[in-house]
Amino acid sequence: MQQGSQNSLTSSMVRQWNKYRRHAGNAYQVYRSRKLLLPMLRDVFKGRYRLSFLTMLAALLCIAYIFSPFDLLPDFIPFIGWIDDGACFWLLLQQLKKETARYYLYREASATVQQ
Repeated sequence: MQQGSQNSLTSSMVRQWNKYRRHAGNAYQVYRSRKLLLPMLRDVFKGRYRLSFLTMLAALLCIAYIFSPFDLLPDFIPFIGWIDDGACFWLLLQQLKKETARYYLYREASATVQQ
């Protein structure tokens, strides 16, 4: 193998690895934030925490879109019909990730006030 092609292969592998780490990091953040999701919802229903308008809107629209019979891609086409539902759900998860980060800051601030 020539030196130039080996360097390009190595740089390509490094780019792919960095891309993988970035996406794996996002997946881990969603996984980690799931621990806060249930307490956050509990505090929302008890009135101790208020979700942002964007999060409420995203949740309502996503649930309505997934259960709606009208889709951009029809659901009766296997796998292809589920792409738009999956994209909608992914966007909701991204918004919930931001909201759980905001809730974490809220909990930290309320814990320091109580001490």
